[in-house]
Amino acid sequence: MKKVYGVFIGLVALALLFGCAGDIILEEPPPLNGAYEGMYKVTTSGNANKVFEQPIIWTFTDEEYNMRIDTTRKDEMTDHSFCSNFGEYALTDGLRLVPIRDNQPLGGEIELPNGTGGTIVVDFNSCTPSQSPSGLFQLQRGVEGWSLVMKQQASDTLLMEVFLTRVGNVGDTTVTK
Repeated sequence: MKKVYGVFIGLVALALLFGCAGDIILEEPPPLNGAYEGMYKVTTSGNANKVFEQPIIWTFTDEEYNMRIDTTRKDEMTDHSFCSNFGEYALTDGLRLVPIRDNQPLGGEIELPNGTGGTIVVDFNSCTPSQSPSGLFQLQRGVEGWSLVMKQQASDTLLMEVFLTRVGNVGDTTVTK
């Protein structure tokens, strides 16, 4: 009887050994670390559908992120002020953003082109905290991680989308566009 158990245990061990040989081992995706630029888009629906967009600069380090309005792209800026956003992130079943500090408006007034050759002065001393990215976002990566699309249906009436292109490493002084 002991011989039968020994043979049985040996067969089970061999089955496990050869049965797992064909398993596919998925590699961990590359880290998000880097400097990105892109657009932040918020769509509200309900009584009046509205779309708000703003060019942004976004950086990821090992565990933190930082989003702010890109004031160098004045021709793409709108008169809608999003709050700057800084926090921690985790790659789980998507991209989870946990703000540490948000609700910080850009501050001050900026002259923007008005589309007819003139300029308008826009006051960026306030922002809408409920439109700051927070929580779990779907994450789509482009080829080799050079582009990211993040989406979150925050509520029945609020969709947040971030479209980013990597422009360099965090801390680079020669960021390419």
